[in-house]
Amino acid sequence: MLFYLFTTIAGLITTYLSFVTGYYTSSIGVFVFTLAICLSLSSIRQLLRTSYLTYIEYIQYRRVKKQYERMKKREQSYQIAYPNRDSSTPLAFSGTDQHDK
Repeated sequence: MLFYLFTTIAGLITTYLSFVTGYYTSSIGVFVFTLAICLSLSSIRQLLRTSYLTYIEYIQYRRVKKQYERMKKREQSYQIAYPNRDSSTPLAFSGTDQHDK
């Protein structure tokens, strides 16, 4: 993600300098100016996409972590409520066993 950030900044700086200095009016300057614009737009697109996918992965990680913590608390409360019973299968999976039969 840092790569896309740096290429975006480099592309924007190149575009700005090319525009301010008037370098884009020469024949090679048009090519450099166009290349800098394309680099900037492509890098911004990839930066946004990578940031979005990283955010989605983080949200999924948090969701799974919370589910796991709830399962642990449920299992602990079950063991406290029924101390003599051995819970060979976790409580979270006991509901699915009925449907599998």
